[in-house]
Amino acid sequence: MFQEDFLYFKKLYEDYKKYAWESFERNYINWIGNKKLPRSELKDIFLSFRLYTFFNFLDKIRTLYFTNNVFELLKKHNEDIWFGYEFISFLLSKGIVKVKNKRVVFEKNFNSFFIKPVSEKEVLKKLRSSIHSKLDLNKPLLYNLNPNTKFNWKAKYDQIPITTKSAIKIISKISNYFPAKLKFIFVGDDDFLSIPLKMILDIPTFSLDKDKNLLSEVEKLSKKFNLDIPTIEADVRKQKDLKGFYGCYINPPYNLPGSKKFLDFSSRLLSNEGGMVFMVIGDDALGKRYIHLQKIISDLGFIIKELQPSIVSYQFYSHYKEDSIILKRMGKLKVDLKNKETMFAALYVLEFVGKVKKRVIEKDIYSYV
Repeated sequence: MFQEDFLYFKKLYEDYKKYAWESFERNYINWIGNKKLPRSELKDIFLSFRLYTFFNFLDKIRTLYFTNNVFELLKKHNEDIWFGYEFISFLLSKGIVKVKNKRVVFEKNFNSFFIKPVSEKEVLKKLRSSIHSKLDLNKPLLYNLNPNTKFNWKAKYDQIPITTKSAIKIISKISNYFPAKLKFIFVGDDDFLSIPLKMILDIPTFSLDKDKNLLSEVEKLSKKFNLDIPTIEADVRKQKDLKGFYGCYINPPYNLPGSKKFLDFSSRLLSNEGGMVFMVIGDDALGKRYIHLQKIISDLGFIIKELQPSIVSYQFYSHYKEDSIILKRMGKLKVDLKNKETMFAALYVLEFVGKVKKRVIEKDIYSYV
């Protein structure tokens, strides 16, 4: 059923591209500030800047499918009513939807293909149900998945585990931006998020890491919970012939070289039809270098769709030499670090659109072409 639905929407997207171009060509002159342009220039603008990726198209369909409300579609995707009219008209022309009692109703069931957004509360409930155990939300997820684990996070790979409550927030956020059961990969899986993602969203999930012990732990957990999560041993500093993914999670070293390398590696994994990267990163060594990180994000073909500060937290554990040092120093200040969250990071939601050609900025600031 998945492959059938995937091909169905691929064909639908090809039809939509033609419909959207004709709509744009017919209507652009009616919008404030626009002047008549040569058809060839207009077509170039449409293909280069206005046409949504297949991935984005799927998310718009998914939003409408679960909300049945054109205004919710406009709200989520920052659109206006002109787009709403075009999109609904297209779906009506294809016999995919009907408008009934002011609601947009789909004629076919796509529940097995689309991912319904899941709240943090729902993620928590499903996670508890899946592991048949209470959760300590302040501990690393691995300790809840396997209380008897022997796995040790390694300083040489910059491995530090996020809290379980952070993991829950991330899974919920992924469900809100990842529209369908497409391939998703964790590039660096020391947060062990591949396990709950597969449990809760049941999408094709892959775990990639340089650490063999970590991958072995993922395999043990996969077996324990009867999950199919292929593991891939790879180093982000070296190219890997992997393609066709639509989603990716990264939690790179919190510095400019590390974040750049992980983003570049991820961009090569993603489909040329669009996708999403969910990146966790803190301010540790970035500071004003965020200016340069923003440029790297853009140059690699990503759009920042959302930025949530401090959504991710780390409970203090004395894993490394530096932890022992700061523990002693804070102790001298009479500050107890036990069970405290001592590091925070932001979640970046990045939409992959690929390289976008440069265009001279129009002189007329009120042109909407």
